[in-house]
Amino acid sequence: MDISFDISSSFQISRTYSGCSLNHVRHVLRHPNKNILREEFPAWHDKYGPIIRIEPDHLHIRDIDAFNQVHKMGSRFDKEPALYSFPFSKGSIFNTWSNKVARGHRDMYAPYFSRTAIVNLQSVDKENLGKFLKRMDAMAADSRTIDLTRGFKCLTGDTILRYIFNQSFNALDSPGFIHPLIDPVEDFISDWTFTAAWYFPKLMGVIAAVCIKWPRIGKLNKSFKCALEQVEFCGQRVVEFREREKDQRAHIFYAPLNPNPKKGHPTLNEITLARDGWILFFAGTDTSAGTLAFGTWHLLNNPHHLRMLQEELKKAIPKSDDLSTIEQGWVELEKLDFLRAVVKESLRLFYGIPGKNPRVVPPEGTTLCGQFIPGGTVISMSAYTYQHNPAYFSTHPHHEFRPERWLKKEDAEWNEKFLFPFGRGARNCLGQNLALATLYMTFAYIFRRFELELFETTKEDMDWHDGLLPMTFGHLKVKAKRMQE
Repeated sequence: MDISFDISSSFQISRTYSGCSLNHVRHVLRHPNKNILREEFPAWHDKYGPIIRIEPDHLHIRDIDAFNQVHKMGSRFDKEPALYSFPFSKGSIFNTWSNKVARGHRDMYAPYFSRTAIVNLQSVDKENLGKFLKRMDAMAADSRTIDLTRGFKCLTGDTILRYIFNQSFNALDSPGFIHPLIDPVEDFISDWTFTAAWYFPKLMGVIAAVCIKWPRIGKLNKSFKCALEQVEFCGQRVVEFREREKDQRAHIFYAPLNPNPKKGHPTLNEITLARDGWILFFAGTDTSAGTLAFGTWHLLNNPHHLRMLQEELKKAIPKSDDLSTIEQGWVELEKLDFLRAVVKESLRLFYGIPGKNPRVVPPEGTTLCGQFIPGGTVISMSAYTYQHNPAYFSTHPHHEFRPERWLKKEDAEWNEKFLFPFGRGARNCLGQNLALATLYMTFAYIFRRFELELFETTKEDMDWHDGLLPMTFGHLKVKAKRMQE
């Protein structure tokens, strides 16, 4: 195999992946039912070692010390510009390539997503969760099928929007949990346009830019229409905040609308702030909802684990009344050993972003895994290959849902080294505390209040493909009945 053209020619890889993105797409089209990330990346690492070449100037690395070096605080491994240039999020905190530049941008929002801030505003979580539980109560009483894939998205979408804009889509009121500005997100991620953007970011960036400049053209495509309308909603909220900002010092856009140059805050226009809002909504909706769906699916397929969780919750929450009368919040719930183990294991098996999350080696180059890598080389470290590595998660089979792997203190401390569903370092997930609060409270109160039973949901439905997030081929559907007190 001729690899002399490659700046990283000392690294080997299967011929399938040795060329450009076009070769990758061709392979995907030839094997539509094959999950390359799951079925080939781990095998290639087992065969070739911790560093493999997946494109001419793109390496994939599976080594925890290398991961921590690349993603540590103060890292100079910036985001890869070609991928992080999608016009819908241009200028946003997500699309900011430079870690140094992103720091001031991020610092304006960070205080509003701190653990203390989220604990102090748990009323937002409780209010939306209470509405969700009442909807489930009504559907259970009528023996209706509940689409939890959609329901969880409405819950997490309303929660994040209420938190960042003090206004939501009221998606939880939608019949069947089908809302026109939340339901299409799944189509947006699964659609060919999003997949094409993943492999041909420059080409799709041009197409997306045309759609933004001429929205009537963009809205002819369902995926672009969804994104454009969501960004428009966020933009309207930002304008409203600017008009009444003197009375809204607590909202998360106060600092971005009133930047402090002495603190390194950049001056951002309303379009950029709207895109920040969209990214926060987009990132906070499907990730948390997917984790809830995966965890629920596994619990309903493991009666022993489900029974252990329910017994723990009955002791901690004697009555499953409306949340307004229940004092337990995130802080108290995360002290419950088995609930905490369920949350950890659900995060391990949903991954956040399971696949490529590319960074660029600094100009002077770097040494990882004992090998020098030239400056400008793109490197990725996929969460899936770490969180399913049997060398890291060895106490129980890595492919199984086993919350007990988190129950012993020494095991949990070891496992934690290799769990990063929110990323790590300076570019980790800004909203992870809000996500954790939502996960703990939702798992706790759903399984304290209801007996759930799978309905017309198969293993194939819950299988997934890599669409930036793990995208299932079907939906999680259940029947519910109120648990006896």
